[in-house]
Amino acid sequence: HYTTLFEKQGTEIWAVVKPVSFYMTDTPWLVSITYGAKTGSFWAIADDIDHGWWWYLHHSHNNPYAFDVLVNVILYASKRDLPENIEIVHKAREEFRNYRDRRYVLISILEFVEKFGGNVGRVEEMIVDLDAVKDEAHSEYLEQNFERAFELMEHAEEMNSQARIEAMKIKDQALFYIYVIEWLSVTGTLLISGSVLYSLMIRRSKFHEVAITSRSR
Repeated sequence: HYTTLFEKQGTEIWAVVKPVSFYMTDTPWLVSITYGAKTGSFWAIADDIDHGWWWYLHHSHNNPYAFDVLVNVILYASKRDLPENIEIVHKAREEFRNYRDRRYVLISILEFVEKFGGNVGRVEEMIVDLDAVKDEAHSEYLEQNFERAFELMEHAEEMNSQARIEAMKIKDQALFYIYVIEWLSVTGTLLISGSVLYSLMIRRSKFHEVAITSRSR
């Protein structure tokens, strides 16, 4: 999965491949070189960027910090400051990724409830507030205020949990009314059928078999 890189004069080696199998010595894994008036840089990596170490699209993901490494390379290449607390940055990015999935689940619950006539207006208002907090966190993230972004995303998760609980309550209420209506329908049908059957049995009991007389023989 590796390509052999040969560094040129002026390149900077950031990581190496340790000797394994046919690699007898350390070889460059990640290198960079600046060019022009040192306003730009070129990076090369001896790896497939879609490999499992980097991404989970085609392979099992085995490096939770892969995206952080890639973003830091981009930040450094663009002359921007690198984050000091990588754990906070990592957690903030995880919260942003999880937010999308949690919001999708919440919307799915609302769509299900609406099909049964549930009033989801209150939860929709909560989602609007939730999105506003996420947008604020995103702005803080772009300004590299990572700790503040993480705090806001944690608050967004709490709001999402409350909205999900409210949505589940509405779902339970809507389904309860459906169960009641079904129970009444079945019970009503049973009572009507029983009444009709009972009346037929009473009427039948009034009829007697005609006795046979000697004359009729």
